[in-house]
Formats: sequence, C-alpha cells, structure tokens
Amino acid sequence: MALFEGHNHWEPCPECGADAIEGTGLIFPRTPVCQECGHEPEKSEVKKSFQEVHADVRERMGVGDGYDEQRIADLAEAAEGESITEKSLLKMVSPANDEHLVDLLDPEEQPHYLIDGGTIDVEGGGDSSSLFGDDRSRKISTLGGMGCYVVVTDQRVFCVVQQATGNDYRNIAYDAVTGVDLDTGVVNKRLTVHTKGRTYHFSGFNTAKAECRDAMNYIRKKKEGKSAGESETTSAVDELERLEKLRERGSITEDEFETMKAQIVEENQGS
Repeated sequence: MALFEGHNHWEPCPECGADAIEGTGLIFPRTPVCQECGHEPEKSEVKKSFQEVHADVRERMGVGDGYDEQRIADLAEAAEGESITEKSLLKMVSPANDEHLVDLLDPEEQPHYLIDGGTIDVEGGGDSSSLFGDDRSRKISTLGGMGCYVVVTDQRVFCVVQQATGNDYRNIAYDAVTGVDLDTGVVNKRLTVHTKGRTYHFSGFNTAKAECRDAMNYIRKKKEGKSAGESETTSAVDELERLEKLRERGSITEDEFETMKAQIVEENQGS
C-alpha cells in the first residue's frame, strides 16, 4: 500500500512500482518523489482520490458494511447548499465508534447545509461560567484534523464538537428558535442561533460566507414557516427520541444524554 504523508495519500511510484512515494522540500513540502528510485511524478499520477482513500481506510479497519451509497448520493443531490456532499456526509465524527455525520441523521431526515468550524459558544442554561463570571461556556474541538460541525436539516439544527474526552452534541428544534444572525469578518464567520433558553454561537471559518448566509436564511424560513397549530411539545418529544437513539448506539454517554435532555426541557419551558 502506498505511504501516507501529511494530508495526501500516494499511489506506488509509476516508474519503479515501489511503495515509496513521499513529499519532500521546504517550500513545497508535498511535492511527490520516490524514495526508491528518485523519480518525481506529477501529483495527478500518484495522489489518490477521496473515494480511493476512503475505500482503503475502511478496508484496513474492517468496517464499512451497511452504508447505502445510493442514499448518500441522494442526500447530497437533494441538499439546497453546496456544503452537503457525499464527502462531507462521510466526515468522521467518532473514530472509536466508526461514526460519520450521515449516521447522526434520522432515516427520513434531509441535510441542507454544513457549517464547519472549530468552536461553539453557549450563553445561558447555566452549563458553566467563563473567566469573567458570566453564564457562557465554550466548546473547542481538540482532535487534530477534525472540528465542530453544524448541520442544518429539514427537521433541526444539530452540532457535533469533537473532543478527546468525548464528543459534545447539541440539538436545536426549529420550534425552539427565536432568532438567527450571521456575523462575518475577514476570515471567520459566526452563525448565532437564539432559543428560549440559550444562545449558540457557531464558528464557521471553514465554510464560505455565502453558504453560511444561505444556512441562516434557511433557518429563518423554517422558524417563520411553521404552522400555527404545530405542537412544540411534539417537537421536543422528537428531539428526546433522537437522543435516546444516540444513547442506545453508544454515541453519547449517560451523562451527555441527561445534560442534553435537560437542555431540551429548558428550551421548551413556557411554550
């Protein structure tokens, strides 16, 4: 099997056939060169495609059975945003459980936008306090190469923050949303979702500004488009059922389940 270097995966050398392709050089550290014969092929000759890499990794790990490739393709095709692709749906969220973003979706749930960043700030709810003593907590992804993923679907907004001590999961029902804003800077973008009990600030520095804006508008549309007779209690029950499924799969711990259950109950109080 070809060697792995940085974020690239290399095929064997096209000149001598050896599995000795590596990236070298200071200015262009990923310029491929064969360590066996010295041949310097073009990247297009030796760099594997995402599909090839994904197949190799899953074969080595002995996992991957049961994925419905057609379903993943259909989800990507039906998405309103450009950020939902077959590749993004297969982003790893829990290596220990071989869990990908697509595994967090309900059977009939359609994702539309993926906001990719590194942090989530939560105001309210009493989860913890900041250094300044206010009711604000920050979750930061601590796993290299991974991050904080916010998925906007036709049923909810959910977030996964990948951490070495266990992922942090957040679920927001559209019935609980009271407002949504987008702050944009030169580099970073911040999507803010207000609910009855908490305010969530999602970082989106890896997602295009236009995509973040479209996601914001979609959330607004879902918030404003609910029918007058729609039951918020039913929506809360749906969220609790999702948490039950995550707990049963082992995606969240008992403590995480109780924390998120209390969050849902609080956000729907007084409705």
